[in-house]
Amino acid sequence: MQFDATLLNRLFRYGFAFTMQREAALDLVQQACEKALKQPPDDKRKLEAYLKVIVRRLYLDGWRQQQQYPLELFTETEVVDDEASIEQLMVDQQQLSRLMPMLSPQQRELIYLWAVEGWTIDEIAEQLGEPRGTLLARLRRVREQLSRLPEESYGVSR
Repeated sequence: MQFDATLLNRLFRYGFAFTMQREAALDLVQQACEKALKQPPDDKRKLEAYLKVIVRRLYLDGWRQQQQYPLELFTETEVVDDEASIEQLMVDQQQLSRLMPMLSPQQRELIYLWAVEGWTIDEIAEQLGEPRGTLLARLRRVREQLSRLPEESYGVSR
């Protein structure tokens, strides 16, 4: 099994969306690759999805067991079904680095998959195994949080 540079870069950005720390993100990617080499996915075509699940679980395990990463709540249950208004929130990728530190790890993961990777809410829900409405609620909270900040500080156009 080989990990090409494009895949590793995508995994690094995914890990960085959780940790917001370069070295910690690199560690997550390395650990994920090691685990994938020891226990390869059943379907080689789904390697990236498999590795992202590992990165996510490693982050959560590190947070729970060793308190390696900042303590932030990782549960939200509000259900919203207003995708049309939320989809109008457009994140300027040049300003994404300023936006990410303001968000929780869950919100950063969602914004990364949605704004950077370009996934739909349905694709994200399937990937994360979470209800679509929960993800829409997270996006709404991000939008509300951003609306309370001065526009020049977060680089988001509405």
